[in-house]
Amino acid sequence: MAGLKITYRKENGNSPDHESDLTLWSEFKQGDKQAFAIIYRRHFFKLYDYGVKISGNPELVKDCIQELFIAIWKSRNNLAYTDSIKNYLFTSLRRKLFDQLKKHKLLSAEKKGNTFAFSFPREHALIMEEISLEKKRKLLDGINRLSKRQKEAIFLRYYEGFTCDEIARIMSLSPGSTYVLLSKAISQLKKQMDKIFSVAVLLRSFIS
Repeated sequence: MAGLKITYRKENGNSPDHESDLTLWSEFKQGDKQAFAIIYRRHFFKLYDYGVKISGNPELVKDCIQELFIAIWKSRNNLAYTDSIKNYLFTSLRRKLFDQLKKHKLLSAEKKGNTFAFSFPREHALIMEEISLEKKRKLLDGINRLSKRQKEAIFLRYYEGFTCDEIARIMSLSPGSTYVLLSKAISQLKKQMDKIFSVAVLLRSFIS
């Protein structure tokens, strides 16, 4: 892709981060390389974190993210408009990762295990410091006893802030199935932690 350079540098806090997704995506579709670079820098690290949780393969995730951004640049004229770039990218990366896992015959192993690697995001460290170690341990232990799909849904809802409809699109589920998946996960967490504290309230405290 001549003239187009992709790097892993984090986005500077003074960049036009408040520009709406619809405007930014429109500029990108028109061939604006600066808009494309902003989209990349804004979403790379969250995509990487999510991809590694799904696959456990950092190098595969980096390759898939690079391929994803190269593909959307090449096909930008044919892409639909979106007001949620994050949702579009998470959905696309998840699909690409599963395609690669199938291609390399790794998906069967992923499905057999409860492999979604759940941990507390580093950006929430200050919040976690205010929570007792016992509660933190019980919450993390409880989450890691959930099924892979439940953990993924919890991560997308309470750590990435997606709505149920957005999670449904990302995970290729119906909105109803997504709601049931989340409800069952919360119910299991409440049982596992003996109602020591409000699971839903604690999880919601992570939404930025």
